[in-house]
Amino acid sequence: MSATNKTTYYKLSQYIDTDKPTYLSDYNSDMSKIDAGIHQVQETATTANQTAGSAEAKVTALSPSVEALQNDMSGVKASVQSLTVDNAQNKKDLGTLKEEVSSVKTTANGAQSEVTNLNADIERTLKDTVTPVSGLRGTVNAVYNAKMNLISINGHLTVSSPTTVGTNISIGKLPSNIPAPGSNKTFYFVAGLTKESTSNYSRVPADITIDTNGNIIVSNPLGGSVYDLNINLMNFYM
Repeated sequence: MSATNKTTYYKLSQYIDTDKPTYLSDYNSDMSKIDAGIHQVQETATTANQTAGSAEAKVTALSPSVEALQNDMSGVKASVQSLTVDNAQNKKDLGTLKEEVSSVKTTANGAQSEVTNLNADIERTLKDTVTPVSGLRGTVNAVYNAKMNLISINGHLTVSSPTTVGTNISIGKLPSNIPAPGSNKTFYFVAGLTKESTSNYSRVPADITIDTNGNIIVSNPLGGSVYDLNINLMNFYM
């Protein structure tokens, strides 16, 4: 089923233990919302920059008027006091306008910074390899997207003693730079087990559980011997 909960502001998916995420519904919807959010911030930055340009143009247009007024003051002595007051007011208005321009520029810079930070968060990932436990040989890579809270684990392991694996096969722990989940997480049908040594095609699907200590456990639902494991857990919510 889809995500039971949603985040406060962008209504992104938040799962509980019984949820089963889907790419076509939850993940695609979340990506669309994030894309729209980034686009909206960029639009805000563009509008702010346009407003700043308009304000600067007003300052440029007002400056000749101020200079003309100052020239007229020398030829109209009877209105010196009035013109002085008017000139002071114009200067005050000019100073206020410049302050507004500065404020708009600050807003534009802040909006652009938010876009940059958001892009950096989305792209921030933690990558490392899983060290197999004794009795397993091969390479397993783990990738964790800290912003999206998505985990990927991929690799292939061979089993030294196929007949002694039991019904749950602990293959190793998450790397130290990738956080363990707050509760045990099970991901369904993301691994394959080779059950016969004479045929690479004799595979059965298996689940993967990551417990709160970061242990990665592959199920052996039918019991019996296991000769190797293929792991293909791609972008699941932690």
